Order: sequence, then C-alpha cells, then structure tokens
Amino acid sequence: MPFVVGQGNVAVVVEDAISASVCASEGYVGVALLGTNLMESHALSLLKYDKVIVALDPDASMKSLAHVKELRRHIRKAIALKLDDDIKYRLDVDLDKLRSMSDG
Repeated sequence: MPFVVGQGNVAVVVEDAISASVCASEGYVGVALLGTNLMESHALSLLKYDKVIVALDPDASMKSLAHVKELRRHIRKAIALKLDDDIKYRLDVDLDKLRSMSDG
C-alpha cells in the first residue's frame, strides 16, 4: 500500500511522504508511491477518489503521463500535473497549478 495522509475526494499522487504531507496540508489526500512506480495495489487504493492528480517530480514527468494512462482505465478523472519542482518545496507556481487542477 502507498503512504496516504489527509482526507477528501481528490488524491494527489507523489513520490515521497513529505510531498504527500504537503498535499494534505493543502486540503488534499496525499498518496506517496515511495518511489515512482505505480503498483497495482496503489492503483486499487485510488479507486475511491473522485479525482486523482499525478504530480511526480519534474524528472519523472513521463512516468506521470504513463501512470495517468494506466489509471484512466479505471478512474475517469485522472490527470497529470507538470511541476516546476518537487511539491515538497511548496513553490507558489506549483501550488497554484494544483489548486486550479483540483477545481474542475
């Protein structure tokens, strides 16, 4: 199982526990893969959310897209967020992008 923190209907998939905690502090459910690989158990745990935003670090942006493609087999509202930096650094631009993606 992934590391999960927070409550809500929107899950944000990230790489590490600190990033997941940042997402939770912003009002989302932070789901840390504890790496960049999306396991079947991870995908199954995401089925209960209304929307899943995959926000891996910038160096793993291609993996984010691949994960979204895989998740869309089961979750209609799965989207990728292209970050400028790791979400744990709380860049305003990245947090603003996250907020705008979670609204729709």
